[in-house]
Amino acid sequence: MKCARCGHECRDESRFCDKCGEPLLAENHCPRCGMDVVDGARFCSGCGMRLGAEKQQSKHEYEKDIERRFITVMFCDLANSTMLSEAMDPEEFRELIQEVQGQCAESVKKYDGWIGKFLGDGLLIYFGYPKAHVDDPARAVYSGLEMIRSVQSMLTAKVSRYHVESGLRIGIHSGLVVAGELEGGEWSEQKAIIGKTPNMAARLQAVARLNSVVVSNETRELVQHLFDLESLGYHELKGIEKKAEVFLVKGVRNIHGLDGKRRVAPFINRKNEMALIEQSMAHTVHGRSQCMVIAGDAGIGKSRLIEECIRKIFNNRLRTILIQGNEFATHTPYYPMKEFIHAWLDLPHDAPHADIIQGIADLLTRNEAGKGALPLFLDIMGVPREESPLDLEMAAKKKKSFSMP
Repeated sequence: MKCARCGHECRDESRFCDKCGEPLLAENHCPRCGMDVVDGARFCSGCGMRLGAEKQQSKHEYEKDIERRFITVMFCDLANSTMLSEAMDPEEFRELIQEVQGQCAESVKKYDGWIGKFLGDGLLIYFGYPKAHVDDPARAVYSGLEMIRSVQSMLTAKVSRYHVESGLRIGIHSGLVVAGELEGGEWSEQKAIIGKTPNMAARLQAVARLNSVVVSNETRELVQHLFDLESLGYHELKGIEKKAEVFLVKGVRNIHGLDGKRRVAPFINRKNEMALIEQSMAHTVHGRSQCMVIAGDAGIGKSRLIEECIRKIFNNRLRTILIQGNEFATHTPYYPMKEFIHAWLDLPHDAPHADIIQGIADLLTRNEAGKGALPLFLDIMGVPREESPLDLEMAAKKKKSFSMP
């Protein structure tokens, strides 16, 4: 008996296909209720089901699984793993690999990616398949940076005694693939991808430095407004005909003003709204603080209106700080406030705790009412209490001691 879904020849007594699991029923039986049907019947006399519809649907669903997709592929590898395997006991090395892959898997899950394969000490990861998002390239880069931070911290604690320099190397490329089930004889692979894109990601990973994320030019064009990137020049990649420009991801950009790299849509007919905002700004300049709420459907142009106000109305007359929500920070307490403080103090996201403490202390000492607020601000910024000074006077004295000639 031949399976209607995959075409595999099954034994006559089989009730399910032993290759794909599809239910098997003889041609003269109803696939829903199993009742005998006569040749040429279009409907089952037992349950009324249209005969042949289930087989056609199953075949259609099977073919629909194969599709062309634009996705972002990440190839992640643990550097110098061979040296580690020689220095460590096999069981200990296995536990290390499992922990590395576990850390990476947590980051992939957070950004809604998919682990296509575990490749020894590496991983092949998809962003955009099987589940697609509008910002899959950015999700891949965010995930890669987070992997490096978490794995590097873990390796420092567990591998330093072996005197082997190890860490992650990550390559990311965006492009077209054919995605779906891949069959070969008796074996099959679910959610496989075929094309140049995974090969390109693997070759990029090979040229990455230790504990770094590199991306192709195709990915760079999609994420350059979110990350600081540095060109590493053109490289010959194995199996790739043309030299490819490789970019190092240096970190997340501090975007608290207008983004010059973002594509800006034309601004059309918002005279009334612009006049109202200009009037509110005039009140603010004369000491009457204002708060405005701009509401509207998605895509109506709220962000574009704010950008035009900053360019034409504020025009550098006021300091402007833009704070935006981030769906990846839903579990980060006080995220908007943290972003505001980083912007106000002009500190990068990876600023040392000492710089954060000193910056907040300097800000609060300008006002008598702020002297007791230091612990609160440090809690918001995630600075441990044991790292903070006891009071603002101590922080101010510490700064003076360092600034003396």
